Amino acid sequence: MAVALTIDPTVAKAVNTALEGALRGDEAAARRYARAWRRLVRQVVADHDAPASAFDVLDHLALTAPFAPQGPVGALMSAAASIMTGMSTRPVRGAPSELPDALDYQRFSRVVLHELSGAGTGLERLLAAWQLSVTDAGHLFGVARQAVQQWLDGGVPPARQPKLVMVLRVADLLERNLLPERVPGVVRTPARAYGNRTLLQAIADDDHDHVFEVVARSFDWSATG
Repeated sequence: MAVALTIDPTVAKAVNTALEGALRGDEAAARRYARAWRRLVRQVVADHDAPASAFDVLDHLALTAPFAPQGPVGALMSAAASIMTGMSTRPVRGAPSELPDALDYQRFSRVVLHELSGAGTGLERLLAAWQLSVTDAGHLFGVARQAVQQWLDGGVPPARQPKLVMVLRVADLLERNLLPERVPGVVRTPARAYGNRTLLQAIADDDHDHVFEVVARSFDWSATG
Protein backbone atom coordinates (compact mmCIF):
# COMPACT_ATOMS: atom_id res chain seq x y z
CA MET A 1 0.00 0.00 0.00
CA ALA A 2 1.38 3.37 -1.01
CA VAL A 3 2.20 5.91 1.66
CA ALA A 4 0.75 9.38 1.04
CA LEU A 5 3.19 12.28 1.05
CA THR A 6 2.13 15.28 3.11
CA ILE A 7 3.17 18.91 3.23
CA ASP A 8 3.17 21.62 5.86
CA PRO A 9 0.73 24.25 4.54
CA THR A 10 2.60 27.01 6.39
CA VAL A 11 5.85 26.26 4.60
CA ALA A 12 4.06 25.77 1.29
CA LYS A 13 2.51 29.21 1.74
CA ALA A 14 5.96 30.69 2.44
CA VAL A 15 7.21 29.23 -0.86
CA ASN A 16 4.35 30.77 -2.82
CA THR A 17 4.47 34.11 -0.99
CA ALA A 18 8.17 34.65 -1.69
CA LEU A 19 8.02 33.45 -5.28
CA GLU A 20 6.36 36.45 -6.91
CA GLY A 21 9.02 38.89 -5.73
CA ALA A 22 11.78 36.37 -6.35
CA LEU A 23 10.88 36.09 -10.03
CA ARG A 24 10.86 39.88 -10.35
CA GLY A 25 14.54 39.89 -9.40
CA ASP A 26 14.11 40.70 -5.69
CA GLU A 27 17.17 38.98 -4.17
CA ALA A 28 15.82 39.01 -0.59
CA ALA A 29 12.63 37.32 -1.80
CA ALA A 30 14.69 34.78 -3.77
CA ARG A 31 16.60 33.89 -0.60
CA ARG A 32 13.34 33.48 1.32
CA TYR A 33 11.96 31.32 -1.47
CA ALA A 34 15.05 29.08 -1.50
CA ARG A 35 15.01 28.63 2.27
CA ALA A 36 11.29 27.83 2.33
CA TRP A 37 11.74 25.44 -0.60
CA ARG A 38 14.54 23.60 1.19
CA ARG A 39 12.41 23.27 4.34
CA LEU A 40 9.53 21.92 2.26
CA VAL A 41 11.79 19.37 0.53
CA ARG A 42 13.08 18.09 3.84
CA GLN A 43 9.57 17.80 5.25
CA VAL A 44 8.36 15.90 2.19
CA VAL A 45 11.31 13.48 2.22
CA ALA A 46 11.56 13.08 6.02
CA ASP A 47 11.01 9.60 7.44
CA HIS A 48 10.72 8.03 3.99
CA ASP A 49 13.11 5.62 2.28
CA ALA A 50 14.43 8.09 -0.25
CA PRO A 51 17.42 7.65 -2.58
CA ALA A 52 20.57 9.44 -1.45
CA SER A 53 20.27 11.87 -4.34
CA ALA A 54 16.63 12.78 -3.60
CA PHE A 55 17.46 15.93 -1.65
CA ASP A 56 19.70 17.36 -4.36
CA VAL A 57 17.28 16.48 -7.16
CA LEU A 58 14.32 18.03 -5.37
CA ASP A 59 16.30 21.05 -4.18
CA HIS A 60 17.27 21.96 -7.73
CA LEU A 61 13.70 21.54 -8.92
CA ALA A 62 13.24 24.96 -7.26
CA LEU A 63 14.49 26.59 -10.46
CA THR A 64 11.84 25.12 -12.79
CA ALA A 65 8.94 24.11 -10.53
CA PRO A 66 7.38 27.61 -10.52
CA PHE A 67 6.54 27.15 -14.23
CA ALA A 68 4.95 23.69 -13.93
CA PRO A 69 1.21 23.48 -14.77
CA GLN A 70 0.35 22.59 -11.15
CA GLY A 71 2.60 25.25 -9.64
CA PRO A 72 5.76 24.80 -7.55
CA VAL A 73 4.32 22.80 -4.64
CA GLY A 74 2.40 20.48 -6.93
CA ALA A 75 5.52 19.93 -9.04
CA LEU A 76 7.54 19.09 -5.94
CA MET A 77 4.99 16.58 -4.66
CA SER A 78 4.69 14.89 -8.04
CA ALA A 79 8.47 14.61 -8.45
CA ALA A 80 8.95 13.33 -4.90
CA ALA A 81 6.34 10.62 -5.38
CA SER A 82 7.93 9.54 -8.65
CA ILE A 83 11.46 9.07 -7.25
CA MET A 84 10.56 7.45 -3.92
CA THR A 85 9.30 3.87 -3.95
CA GLY A 86 5.83 3.28 -2.54
CA MET A 87 4.88 6.95 -2.31
CA SER A 88 1.71 8.58 -3.55
CA THR A 89 0.35 12.09 -3.46
CA ARG A 90 -2.97 13.80 -3.90
CA PRO A 91 -3.21 16.41 -6.64
CA VAL A 92 -2.14 19.84 -5.37
CA ARG A 93 -3.92 22.86 -6.77
CA GLY A 94 -1.72 25.51 -8.22
CA ALA A 95 -0.94 27.54 -11.30
CA PRO A 96 2.25 28.20 -13.21
CA SER A 97 4.09 31.48 -12.77
CA GLU A 98 4.62 33.72 -15.75
CA LEU A 99 8.09 33.53 -17.23
CA PRO A 100 10.18 36.51 -16.05
CA ASP A 101 12.49 38.39 -18.36
CA ALA A 102 15.94 36.95 -18.89
CA LEU A 103 17.80 39.24 -16.49
CA ASP A 104 15.33 38.69 -13.65
CA TYR A 105 15.50 34.92 -14.12
CA GLN A 106 19.29 34.97 -14.16
CA ARG A 107 19.26 36.86 -10.85
CA PHE A 108 16.61 34.51 -9.44
CA SER A 109 18.49 31.34 -10.41
CA ARG A 110 21.86 32.68 -9.20
CA VAL A 111 20.54 33.62 -5.77
CA VAL A 112 18.49 30.44 -5.35
CA LEU A 113 21.43 28.19 -6.28
CA HIS A 114 23.72 30.17 -3.99
CA GLU A 115 21.28 29.78 -1.11
CA LEU A 116 20.63 26.09 -1.77
CA SER A 117 24.38 25.45 -1.76
CA GLY A 118 24.44 26.62 1.85
CA ALA A 119 26.65 29.57 1.07
CA GLY A 120 24.11 32.24 1.97
CA THR A 121 25.80 35.52 2.85
CA GLY A 122 28.74 33.82 4.55
CA LEU A 123 27.56 35.21 7.87
CA GLU A 124 25.76 31.98 8.68
CA ARG A 125 29.01 29.99 8.51
CA LEU A 126 30.83 32.62 10.57
CA LEU A 127 28.20 32.60 13.32
CA ALA A 128 28.36 28.81 13.53
CA ALA A 129 32.15 28.44 13.37
CA TRP A 130 32.92 31.16 15.93
CA GLN A 131 29.82 30.50 18.03
CA LEU A 132 28.63 34.09 17.70
CA SER A 133 25.17 35.38 18.52
CA VAL A 134 23.50 37.93 16.25
CA THR A 135 24.38 40.54 18.91
CA ASP A 136 28.05 39.42 18.83
CA ALA A 137 28.09 39.77 15.06
CA GLY A 138 26.58 43.26 15.34
CA HIS A 139 29.42 44.29 17.65
CA LEU A 140 31.94 42.78 15.24
CA PHE A 141 30.66 44.95 12.38
CA GLY A 142 29.63 47.99 14.41
CA VAL A 143 25.90 47.69 13.76
CA ALA A 144 22.77 46.82 15.73
CA ARG A 145 21.65 43.21 15.99
CA GLN A 146 18.58 44.15 13.92
CA ALA A 147 20.88 45.12 11.05
CA VAL A 148 22.64 41.75 11.20
CA GLN A 149 19.29 39.98 11.09
CA GLN A 150 18.39 42.02 8.02
CA TRP A 151 21.71 41.00 6.43
CA LEU A 152 20.95 37.34 7.09
CA ASP A 153 17.52 37.72 5.50
CA GLY A 154 18.29 40.10 2.67
CA GLY A 155 22.03 40.22 2.03
CA VAL A 156 24.96 42.33 3.22
CA PRO A 157 25.07 45.96 1.97
CA PRO A 158 27.86 46.66 -0.54
CA ALA A 159 29.55 49.08 1.86
CA ARG A 160 29.99 46.30 4.44
CA GLN A 161 31.08 43.56 2.06
CA PRO A 162 34.84 44.33 1.96
CA LYS A 163 35.13 43.84 5.73
CA LEU A 164 32.96 40.72 5.60
CA VAL A 165 35.14 39.25 2.84
CA MET A 166 38.29 39.81 4.89
CA VAL A 167 36.74 38.34 8.04
CA LEU A 168 35.61 35.29 6.06
CA ARG A 169 39.19 34.89 4.79
CA VAL A 170 40.34 34.85 8.42
CA ALA A 171 37.65 32.30 9.24
CA ASP A 172 38.75 30.13 6.31
CA LEU A 173 42.37 30.12 7.52
CA LEU A 174 41.32 29.11 11.03
CA GLU A 175 38.97 26.45 9.70
CA ARG A 176 41.65 24.88 7.51
CA ASN A 177 44.36 24.86 10.18
CA LEU A 178 42.60 24.25 13.51
CA LEU A 179 40.21 21.70 14.92
CA PRO A 180 36.67 23.19 14.76
CA GLU A 181 36.18 22.98 18.54
CA ARG A 182 39.28 25.12 19.14
CA VAL A 183 38.26 28.05 16.95
CA PRO A 184 35.73 29.76 19.30
CA GLY A 185 38.34 29.82 22.09
CA VAL A 186 41.11 31.09 19.79
CA VAL A 187 39.10 34.08 18.58
CA ARG A 188 38.33 35.00 22.23
CA THR A 189 41.91 34.75 23.55
CA PRO A 190 43.91 38.01 23.90
CA ALA A 191 47.20 38.04 22.01
CA ARG A 192 50.14 40.45 21.84
CA ALA A 193 49.95 40.34 18.04
CA TYR A 194 46.57 42.08 18.32
CA GLY A 195 47.74 44.61 20.91
CA ASN A 196 46.62 42.40 23.82
CA ARG A 197 43.13 42.31 22.34
CA THR A 198 41.21 39.26 21.23
CA LEU A 199 40.83 38.57 17.54
CA LEU A 200 37.17 39.55 17.87
CA GLN A 201 38.04 42.85 19.54
CA ALA A 202 40.61 43.67 16.86
CA ILE A 203 38.06 43.05 14.11
CA ALA A 204 35.47 45.15 15.95
CA ASP A 205 38.09 47.94 16.00
CA ASP A 206 38.31 47.65 12.18
CA ASP A 207 41.79 46.10 12.29
CA HIS A 208 40.58 43.16 10.20
CA ASP A 209 43.32 43.61 7.56
CA HIS A 210 45.97 43.38 10.28
CA VAL A 211 44.22 40.35 11.79
CA PHE A 212 44.31 38.58 8.45
CA GLU A 213 48.05 39.27 8.08
CA VAL A 214 48.77 37.96 11.59
CA VAL A 215 46.71 34.80 11.10
CA ALA A 216 48.17 34.16 7.64
CA ARG A 217 51.74 34.49 9.01
CA SER A 218 50.98 32.17 11.91
CA PHE A 219 50.06 29.38 9.49
CA ASP A 220 52.80 30.07 6.93
CA TRP A 221 54.73 26.84 7.48
CA SER A 222 57.24 27.76 4.78
CA ALA A 223 58.48 30.60 6.95
CA THR A 224 59.44 28.25 9.81
CA GLY A 225 62.48 26.07 10.26
